[in-house]
Amino acid sequence: MILQSFDFSRLIGVALNQSFVIILFFLMSYLILRRNKNRLSKTFASFYLCEAVGFIFGMLYLPFKINLLANILYFFAILFIFFGPTLLLTFLLILLQSEVIFTKKKQMIILSIYFMIYLIILLIIGLLLEGFQINESTGWRPHYSLPFFMFLVTYVSTIVVPTMYFSITIYQKFQNPQLKSRWVQFLIGMVGFMFILYGLMLYIFWSNELYRFIWGFISPAVIIFGYLIYRGTGRQL
Repeated sequence: MILQSFDFSRLIGVALNQSFVIILFFLMSYLILRRNKNRLSKTFASFYLCEAVGFIFGMLYLPFKINLLANILYFFAILFIFFGPTLLLTFLLILLQSEVIFTKKKQMIILSIYFMIYLIILLIIGLLLEGFQINESTGWRPHYSLPFFMFLVTYVSTIVVPTMYFSITIYQKFQNPQLKSRWVQFLIGMVGFMFILYGLMLYIFWSNELYRFIWGFISPAVIIFGYLIYRGTGRQL
């Protein structure tokens, strides 16, 4: 069979979690761009678009029992999902330095460096060296090798650390209590979203049934964290 049968838990996870995340992230991207179409807004909206596209690919691979097809679709899923926070990082740099100082050229250089390094290593370690696998032996679920897991953790951390630093720097610059309160929501959302990314990587790498069970209740929080990021700043763009 080309299409595989869903087990109940995966069906619920896809139908009630990922689908809602995709719709919500597309909606927030639309609302951001409807208010303003400057580079700051486009960058912020692109973060949500990138994540939504990643989740779409993450849904598309699920029904298939063809090794190559499932792995290629999953490749694009993690390409978009884990690259997305880089857009959030450049958004913060624009907010901190202004569009005049942090030029489009500087932004594209940073995005290109992150993307090319990620893409090349993802192709080599991920696909060629089978750092992640989806096949009959894994139960048609993705599984990470230790080197690939460590690569993803390292890559995401190179985004998380400067993102946290610049977020706190921006918070300290605010004098208005209302702006500070809003930014706290952004910080909570951002920290929570990054926590979800780390948790997702561990979920795929670590075949522990108890953790997988607990994660099933934690992972839907990505909806709340995604909204807090938007509420903390997106509504004011």
